[in-house]
Amino acid sequence: MLLDTEELEQRLSQLEGETAGGTTGMWQCDLPHETLTWTDGVYDIFELPRGFRITRPEAVGFYTQKSLKMLEEVRRRAIRDCTDFTLDTEIMTALGNSRRMRIIGHVKCENGRAVRIFGIKQDITEEKSNIHRTT
Repeated sequence: MLLDTEELEQRLSQLEGETAGGTTGMWQCDLPHETLTWTDGVYDIFELPRGFRITRPEAVGFYTQKSLKMLEEVRRRAIRDCTDFTLDTEIMTALGNSRRMRIIGHVKCENGRAVRIFGIKQDITEEKSNIHRTT
């Protein structure tokens, strides 16, 4: 079942509320100006003060080199093809802590062109640590 953008945004908002504790937040990037909007949960993941104005170049600076390369490739393809994506990444937070983060992205298109990317960022550091401990 395909959801329209408004219904999808409502479901993402519900998901953020259900996973309270600062490990999940919503994000959005308006194209073509690449203006970012984050909810408190995303600021918490990056260990930045809530409401801090951040540019996309500053935000991508937190990603490890390997994760940034994957992110840019997946993002470029999603924008080009107007498709959604899920990607596990690694960041170094503003306080220097290593975190694993899952990004779920949805692309809103108008007349066949991507105009906005939005979705969920989830701290999966503990999940990934537990997987590595059991293997």
